[in-house]
Amino acid sequence: MKKLRYLLFALALVFVYPATAQIKFGVRGGVNIANTKIDQAIIEDFFDVESITAFQLGPTMEAMIPILGVGTDIGLLYSQRGFKLKNKINGENGNARVGYIDVPLNLKWKPSLGFIKLYVAAGPYVSIKISQNMDLSGIIENEALSGMIDIKPKTFSAGLNFGGGIELRQHLQVGFNYGLGLTDDYKNDGANFGDIFSPKSSTWSVVAAYYF
Repeated sequence: MKKLRYLLFALALVFVYPATAQIKFGVRGGVNIANTKIDQAIIEDFFDVESITAFQLGPTMEAMIPILGVGTDIGLLYSQRGFKLKNKINGENGNARVGYIDVPLNLKWKPSLGFIKLYVAAGPYVSIKISQNMDLSGIIENEALSGMIDIKPKTFSAGLNFGGGIELRQHLQVGFNYGLGLTDDYKNDGANFGDIFSPKSSTWSVVAAYYF
């Protein structure tokens, strides 16, 4: 009996939510500060891993139930992430910059404070790699590292988003987002001698969205 009640409740949400939701379409953009943690001795011995600054941009959709102030948003964003390697011996730098199509799906809550609304959001995202610029060969081509390092981005990654901000006049939202990577985003095709290689990304973003 309980299972039947849960099923009926779920079906009611499927049909009632689209009918009562206020749906808006817009454009979202922002600045990414991307970090990657690389746990492998051969990398840590020779390089410092530093963050890079990149961007995100794309369409977004928000569906809210006005009375409750809860809803969802989903995006289709071009987003860049990566890292910088700094050679500890000669000080030279190399950059890894990877372009993804990100699809975030967040649960959203917007309490009202008059003409200003706050919002908090959280949910999963998936990323599909569509481009890469791995400018690393110049700093790892030496006798000590020959054949040991060949870092390549993986095609698929996933993680969780956490964010918040303010909404002005029902159209403009400005806030921040933290993307916590849950998958290994890169692989080392060079010899790894059994070392752990599990580079996961995390990204702080300052974002703005305008809904029409």
